[in-house]
Amino acid sequence: MLDLGWGEGRHAIAGARMRFAVTAVDYEPLALARARRLARRRGVPAIDFRRADALRLPFAGARFDIVLDYGCLHHQTKADWPAYKANLLRVLRPGGFYLLSVFSPRFFLFRGRRRPWHLARGAYRRRFTAGDLLDLLGREFQVLDLTEQARGRCGAWYALMRRRP
Repeated sequence: MLDLGWGEGRHAIAGARMRFAVTAVDYEPLALARARRLARRRGVPAIDFRRADALRLPFAGARFDIVLDYGCLHHQTKADWPAYKANLLRVLRPGGFYLLSVFSPRFFLFRGRRRPWHLARGAYRRRFTAGDLLDLLGREFQVLDLTEQARGRCGAWYALMRRRP
């Protein structure tokens, strides 16, 4: 399993506890230190944490059965989508699963706004509609589940997709 942009490593740790061989990449050195510390505290030392860019993944092709992106794609500019998708397709085996969570228009930063992106404190964020996700990924992936959740200030899409052979 590959965890893209792991943040503090919670999903990588959960994957390792479910006995997946987990590799996790993030380009932020602080995220790397926090994730390693959290994994040690929780007794999960077997995760391969690496500093890497999701647009230039340092892996041989078709290496992973599962790619998890819980909040990486929505930080990529539209100009970076082709590189993101090319790297995703390169490392995920045909028939492999892609789990995705991205901001929806119901996320509080986007409510009532026409512009699909937001920049604050140096962080770029983009919201997606179901159509955006299908346009970007629908040819290469079979969508098994696409659910929008909105609670309070949160609004996100959760997708389970399978790479087409």
